Amino acid sequence: MKIEWAHYINDNVVEEIYYEQLDDTLYQSQYADHLFCITEDCDAEIKFTERKDGIKFFSTMNGQGDKHLLECPYYINYDGEVPRKKLIGVPVDASVSDEWILSTLLNKSRDLKNKNKPRAKRIKEPGSTSRVVNSGEQIVPVPTDGATAGNNPIDANIRYGSINSNFVTNEFLGQRKRVLGTALHAELIENNDEDYGYIRLQNDTIQINAYFPPAFYADTRVTTKNALAAFLNSINRSISSGKKVTIICLGLLEENKNGGGINVNITHYKHVLANEDQYYKVVRTGMVSDNPYPD
Repeated sequence: MKIEWAHYINDNVVEEIYYEQLDDTLYQSQYADHLFCITEDCDAEIKFTERKDGIKFFSTMNGQGDKHLLECPYYINYDGEVPRKKLIGVPVDASVSDEWILSTLLNKSRDLKNKNKPRAKRIKEPGSTSRVVNSGEQIVPVPTDGATAGNNPIDANIRYGSINSNFVTNEFLGQRKRVLGTALHAELIENNDEDYGYIRLQNDTIQINAYFPPAFYADTRVTTKNALAAFLNSINRSISSGKKVTIICLGLLEENKNGGGINVNITHYKHVLANEDQYYKVVRTGMVSDNPYPD
């Protein structure tokens, strides 16, 4: 499995680093020996490689494949003591509750606020790092939209990956992701009774929008077009006043057919945060709180 990013940990500094940000000189001077797996409590070291043809990638440090946790997707399957079956993926419905999605966004927000705090080290029991051997096959559920799932119930075990809007590319089209990024502009667009809203997110290469389709406000028992307009106007006023607004949202990444780029489709008000504020807090107060995240 391709390693898209790693944790940079140096004393009290903890940052998410993507291999696109690095070159060999920068890696050797600052990041070597300070990159670790992104899986929580996983202490395997990550290395950066830049080939002569310009291809860049992350990989597990040589000899540390079995330092990944057994449940980590980057665990390397050595011969050893713990039997593990070859997993046969079976597509399943990956739908989850809106409350569950909101909780994952709030968890991500909490992680961002604490990113400069040193990561707690996991104390492993003797013998807890075990190698594995193949022992047959096992059928496991695999959500069809790019998330990962564990055992039943499906809703309780789906995990959506996170990505900074700066690093969204066309490779992620068709996947559902948590996307976080700095808001540049927000607006409700009138479009022949198919009005839609968007929040432009920072990306220096392609246009990335948190996109609010007409379906977002179709059920007036949940929210209305006027409430969406109030939400977007509050964000835009905050941006115009010089306030940094960080958006954390979850949605399906699709091609923007209204002008190129990529839309993160937001279909429910619980699928978006602005500076950790939930949708209806912004609608009620007409403002966005100060940015709570360290630079």
